[in-house]
Amino acid sequence: AKNSHIWAAGAHSLAEFDGTTWQDRSVPFAATLRTLHVNPISDALWVGGGDTGSALAVFAGNWQTISTISGRIEAITTDNSGDVWVGSRKGLYRHDHANPSLNAGWESYRVADGLGTDDIRALVSDSQFLWVGGAPYDGGTETPKEGLSRFNLSTESWQVFTTTHGLPADVDGTTALVDS
Repeated sequence: AKNSHIWAAGAHSLAEFDGTTWQDRSVPFAATLRTLHVNPISDALWVGGGDTGSALAVFAGNWQTISTISGRIEAITTDNSGDVWVGSRKGLYRHDHANPSLNAGWESYRVADGLGTDDIRALVSDSQFLWVGGAPYDGGTETPKEGLSRFNLSTESWQVFTTTHGLPADVDGTTALVDS
């Protein structure tokens, strides 16, 4: 974080290190914490998780919960424009940084939009691309999906990588699993 603070989370706890001491911090939901992300542009802390549904909140001086995301939250990142991306077990969501409301301005992405899977487990962004890793089976279906997608931030187009591109196969021998 820009303020040199470090955040750490357990399943049901959150702590902040200020360079000298650790302090326990509360979160605005009781669900299991699964991911943390500090927005490098705004320095806001995003926490996500859930058990049977989604749990998502952001801390920027005070907590704000976000209720518009579906599915257990597994990954959060920020792209170079400041848009926040949230990966859940039910798809990928993008919040336009220009929208001041965190409960509005979300766009969702699914397999039908070009993703390799709707079961998102990992997100990484660089200056050109958003990389999206996931499980090859989404929503409990038995239809194989692919586990690595790349979103071109300038052209807003998707590319899916498969075992034919060299990704390792999942236990079924055909699809790729990318979860970290």
